[in-house]
Amino acid sequence: MKKLKDKAFFENINEFLCNYLPRIQAKSNLTIISYRITLNLFLSYLCSTFAIDIFAIETTMLTNENIVRFLVWLEVSRCNSIATVNIRL
Repeated sequence: MKKLKDKAFFENINEFLCNYLPRIQAKSNLTIISYRITLNLFLSYLCSTFAIDIFAIETTMLTNENIVRFLVWLEVSRCNSIATVNIRL
């Protein structure tokens, strides 16, 4: 199995989805699923944009520029409505 380049990044995502949202924020399962889908889309976007494997994703890739480009990608390439793009944001 490949080694994660930024293990803490994925540990933080797991902590956010499994502990913070359900226990501290008391978010519903559907809200957590929505967050998970968005994070998976963003990770897929990073992999395809940078032509990298998911194991190579790093926290440093979470930039304003990459997030804005992701939102544009959702609207243009995936034909998401502005409402959907805003939800993903």
